Amino acid sequence: MPRNGSGVFSVINPVLIGRLRSSSAVNANFTDMGTQITNSLPLDATAGMTGQGKLANGTTALPAVGFKADTNTGFKRRAADAMAWIAGAVERFYIDGDGKAWALGALDVAGDFSLGDRFTGKSNVGQIISNEGSGIALRDADDNTTYLESLVESVTFSTEIFSSSSGVLGDLRIPFGGTIAAYSIVADTSGNATVEIWKDAFANFPPTSADKITGTAPIALVAQSANAVTPISDWTSVTVTAGDVLRFNLVSIGGGIGRITITLAIARSFTA
Repeated sequence: MPRNGSGVFSVINPVLIGRLRSSSAVNANFTDMGTQITNSLPLDATAGMTGQGKLANGTTALPAVGFKADTNTGFKRRAADAMAWIAGAVERFYIDGDGKAWALGALDVAGDFSLGDRFTGKSNVGQIISNEGSGIALRDADDNTTYLESLVESVTFSTEIFSSSSGVLGDLRIPFGGTIAAYSIVADTSGNATVEIWKDAFANFPPTSADKITGTAPIALVAQSANAVTPISDWTSVTVTAGDVLRFNLVSIGGGIGRITITLAIARSFTA
């Protein structure tokens, strides 16, 4: 065997001084050397490997898998069953023996992010999830799920308020920040109605006509008993901040309408 399991090559037919050299022995040596050269990986690696490449553990400065033009970037064995990605002689990412992935810096996700399990960390890390049929929910690191309150706000105004054909109907304080994504208005009978929304911070209560956000496209019924608009694209503002007050101002009403209900669909925003 000209090469043992450790890769050490030995000449099995040495040439001895003063002894008759056997052509068969010399040829056997060359045959053995040729066989081992054939078994070696060529410099350009075109032959490929037929067995496992057993590398050294490597270090942060010189990872086991590196690059000729960048020797301190590559991969190393971090610990038992753990592998680390190295860049510029610094660990940037590794997978531990339990299969957990650890990003050791900022993580930017350019595409879809698919999570097979809950977020965990040094503290109880919450996760906002969307559940078909039940809306948005918050799941904590212990897998406890809390379904958030409805993000749709409705207000109903009835006959008692309509003592005149115009005027302030009432106010609604929004407890969360978000975007008014859609609205609907329904009445107890077909007719005409026009309602503006004025918005201001709670500290500035009450909102006035100068705070109107519906622009030239107020909430309206025109010979209708129901109307819905989504998305809203022609209001001067559709954003709300937690604590904002929305004042509903009746511009006009007619056709025998005695009750209207206005519903705002507000897409809640979650900030740190």
